[in-house]
Amino acid sequence: MEIRAFEPQDQTEVIALWDECALLVPWNNPARDIHRKLQVDRDLCLNSSRAVSMKNHRHNEQYATGLLKYLVCGVLLLSAMMSAAADYGYDPDADPAATYEQALQQAANDNKLVLLVFGSQWCPDCRSLNKKMGQAPLDNTIASNFVVAHIDIGNWDRNMAFTGQFGKPVAKGIPSIAIVAPDGTVLYVSEAGEFASARSAQLATLDDWFTERLAQIGKTRGTPIQP
Repeated sequence: MEIRAFEPQDQTEVIALWDECALLVPWNNPARDIHRKLQVDRDLCLNSSRAVSMKNHRHNEQYATGLLKYLVCGVLLLSAMMSAAADYGYDPDADPAATYEQALQQAANDNKLVLLVFGSQWCPDCRSLNKKMGQAPLDNTIASNFVVAHIDIGNWDRNMAFTGQFGKPVAKGIPSIAIVAPDGTVLYVSEAGEFASARSAQLATLDDWFTERLAQIGKTRGTPIQP
């Protein structure tokens, strides 16, 4: 069996293998999962040509082939899913001012808004919101309209002075958000704990919330949201 780094030409074969193993789900775009994985720890995205070619071997090897195939599928899918989660996360060592400034510059270049997400990795609802931001349909709404920047507040004992520049976004729970224009104009701050129960929020509900908020911002600024 040959285990090697994933190559772009493997994508069709890998997605077909996931489909054969019943690992595809309607709410996840497998091509997007692979793309995300290639952006994070690219060398850990592996492929096995043997897992596919063994299907053509003699009958008494079919059982072993099946086990190996499911193992390889699982590794590939887990790797892709982990990279999706890695797109959004809290870095306790990051400089929030530098993170914010970089997000503003990128938003200006991309004609997007900045979405500041306040929270911490220990917080289950913070992790849940990050996960849902990487799932359809919310992932497209976020990616099309925002440059996302996470601000780690620890146990309300880290980066609080920076957070206070945006009002009181974390006074009633985390995660919380602020939406900022590329010029630094604060367009919205969630100060009522709107996202503090993100674990119980439905993806469609979250997507509707962001879509409606973007529509309101667009009317005020005269700029339509991206579909």
